Amino acid sequence: MLPAASTLTEPTIQIGASSLASHMGAGASLETDALRAVWLEGYEMIRAWCGDQGETVPGAILNRAILEVASELWARRSAPGGILAQYADLGAAPVRLARDPMLGARPLLAPYLKAGMA
Repeated sequence: MLPAASTLTEPTIQIGASSLASHMGAGASLETDALRAVWLEGYEMIRAWCGDQGETVPGAILNRAILEVASELWARRSAPGGILAQYADLGAAPVRLARDPMLGARPLLAPYLKAGMA
C-alpha cells in the first residue's frame, strides 16, 4: 500500500503541487496552499483505489494518475454544479465536467491492478 499522505515529506508534496501546476499549464500565480491540498486529495484517492497493490504500479503511471485526478478536482473549483461556463461569454456553450474525478485515472491504473471479486 502507498504511504498515507500524512507521512509524505514536505519536498514530496511541493514537487507534487509543482507538477500539478505544470500539468495544468499554470504559472506560479496559482495559490500554493490550494494546489498542495488538491494534489494531496488526488494522492489519497489514488492510494485508496490501488489499495494493497499500489507498489505494482510504475512510478510514472502513478504520478500521471494522481495528476489526472488532482486536475479534475482543481477544475471543479471553477465549475459550480459541474458546469464550466468560463468561455460562455465568448459564444462557446457551457461544458459539463465529468462527475467522477477518477475517470481519467482508472484506465491508466487498470493494467497494473488485479481485478477483485465481490
